[in-house]
Amino acid sequence: MMLARVTLEFRLRNTGHSPAQHVLVSPVIFPETSSRSADLELRTHCDRFRNRSLDPVGYEYSLFPGDTLPPHAITIAIDREEIDKALPNLFGRFISPAICGCIDYDYQGSAGRHQTRFIFKLERISSSPPNPGAHVVIEPALGSIPASQLALTVWVAGSQAD
Repeated sequence: MMLARVTLEFRLRNTGHSPAQHVLVSPVIFPETSSRSADLELRTHCDRFRNRSLDPVGYEYSLFPGDTLPPHAITIAIDREEIDKALPNLFGRFISPAICGCIDYDYQGSAGRHQTRFIFKLERISSSPPNPGAHVVIEPALGSIPASQLALTVWVAGSQAD
């Protein structure tokens, strides 16, 4: 059973000098805990994704220099079991979701696959004192949170390209 579901919209632009081939985005979401860090999850997920077989059905894209793909929506989810394992923690009954993943591609003449990796923190925008507008952790007991009350914060240490 899905408990937390988020739809992300990706807008990919080729800023390089060569056409990118077999372009595919692969995000995952999970509750970050002391035993499950975003940087380790990023490395594990993207290393596994780099070694995948190319899609025979053709769901991958080609992208020419300077071109931007139309917005591409991807829905990811955390299931109830993952949430239950993350609760309770030392600070109460909340979760700190991390979204990590990679944009995987190759180009003519490249020796292998290349990736741009990313990590975001998913946070609730507080509407209550003492800090309205502050980004805070998510309390599952509050139920559904409208998208207008959520924020993605870039985790700079996790973003990288090869």
